[in-house]
Amino acid sequence: MKKYLLFAVIALASIGLASCLDEDPPFVDDGNPGIVELDLSARTSATPFAFRNVPRGDAAVVDVSAIVNYTGVHGTPADVQVTLDIDNDAVVTYATSQRVTLPVVPSYELPASTTVTIPKGQKYATFTVKVPTAGLDSKITYGIGIKIVSSTGGTISGNYSTGVYRLTP
Repeated sequence: MKKYLLFAVIALASIGLASCLDEDPPFVDDGNPGIVELDLSARTSATPFAFRNVPRGDAAVVDVSAIVNYTGVHGTPADVQVTLDIDNDAVVTYATSQRVTLPVVPSYELPASTTVTIPKGQKYATFTVKVPTAGLDSKITYGIGIKIVSSTGGTISGNYSTGVYRLTP
């Protein structure tokens, strides 16, 4: 009987003490602005820009989709306008640092607007560049650089504001 009484006292004490805890939830905004970045795989310090492989297959036109990510806890507090642009200097810098041959795509078509909107409460928007494959060597990987130019909300990432998209055979 003493055993059960001791167990009951310990259980009640544990419940009582646990109810007194006043902890913040695991993810708290704390008023910090989110970070606006390209959604790319992690990079090493030896790689100047993160990259994504885009298989081109036999398509006449390849859609290169750059996903723009807002890293805030609850999504954007309001609609966020993010302006992007092509940065093929990033392709040259990437190829030089990695000691690889990565020619820049000779032509591409930008969307009607280079600004995408991440809606309030959401975390993503997509910027799509169309690359025609006519005239591309079927055995060579080509690159196109995309960068974030400006954002109406959040801080633009220092590490993931520019990315290299490699069009692989």
